[in-house]
Amino acid sequence: MPRVELCRETGLLATARVAIDDSRFKAVNNRDRNFTRAKVERRRAQLEESVARYLSQLDTV
Repeated sequence: MPRVELCRETGLLATARVAIDDSRFKAVNNRDRNFTRAKVERRRAQLEESVARYLSQLDTV
């Protein structure tokens, strides 16, 4: 049995009530936090190049 029905049967809720939350939040969708497929691919390529450079430097040392 749903909790609301149980509360109605026990007399805790006499009638139906509606609560509306009017909270407002600022959206965060700046360039640093949104990712497109192209951005992810570019970042992946940058990381792969960085790792390759690092491994090359290890081989040199």
